[in-house]
This record gives sequence, structure tokens and C-alpha cells, in this order.
Amino acid sequence: MDSKQKGLGLFSLIGMVVSACIGSGVFATTGQLAQVAAPGPALIAWGIVGIGFLALSFSLNNLVSKRPDMKGIFEYASEGFGPLAGFVSGWGYWLSAWLGNIAFATMMMSSIGYFLPDFLPGNTLPCIIVASIVLWLLTFLVIRGVESASFLNAIV
Repeated sequence: MDSKQKGLGLFSLIGMVVSACIGSGVFATTGQLAQVAAPGPALIAWGIVGIGFLALSFSLNNLVSKRPDMKGIFEYASEGFGPLAGFVSGWGYWLSAWLGNIAFATMMMSSIGYFLPDFLPGNTLPCIIVASIVLWLLTFLVIRGVESASFLNAIV
């Protein structure tokens, strides 16, 4: 048996971090923000969000460097604030990831609707079917292994 562990390379890890931080929402909200806000307040909002992401990145980096034996948000919150905080943090993180995937699928269908009018409202039956198929394919890739999912993430 080969004891060598499979893992992600630097390119895959960088791709996953960048896509997790940026996500598709940054592309959707930019257009909406430009329609309703002047450039000054929009830049201030982006600056505040950037500072928040930086603080979150530094916090998680500090937690990982201080306690590399812990596996994630649930364990960090449980260790620091008790099991209820761990449960709420883990549940909230799971819900945000789950709802984020739905938001991604909705935005994807709206973007496809720009080119194919049948998808235009983003909530038609063809949109729901295609979005469901895409999400199930992504789920299959993640179940198959994080390497295959990160490869797709690096390409997209």
C-alpha cells in the first residue's frame, strides 16, 4: 500500500482560495451597485468589504497557526466558546455554503439568459433543470475527490 497522501498542489489551493473569497457574487453585485450608487460610496463599500475579508483571512490564518490540530470553524468555536457556539458556527457555515450554491446557480442562469432568452428570468423550468444538473455534477466531482473539483475550480 502506498503511504503517500494525495493532496492539492499550490495552483489548486490558490484557485480555491481566490474563488472562495471572490465568488460569483462580486460579479453580480457590481452591476447592481453601479446602478444605484455613486462611484464614491461604491468605492467606500468595496473598501469596507476588502478590510472585512482581510480581517477574516488574518483571523483564520492565526487560528490555523496556533492550533493546526483542529479541523475547522466548528472546532475553533467549540474550543473557544463551547459546544453551542461550535454548533451554531458549523451550522451557519454549512447554510452559507448551501445557499451560496443556490445563489451561484441563479446567477449562472441569469447570465445564460443574456445569450439564450429562454433562461432570461432565471426562475423558469429550464433554468431550474439546468441549474440542478450543474449542481449535481459539481456535487459528484466533490464526492469523487477534492482534486477533481479543484481542477475544475482552477479552470473556471
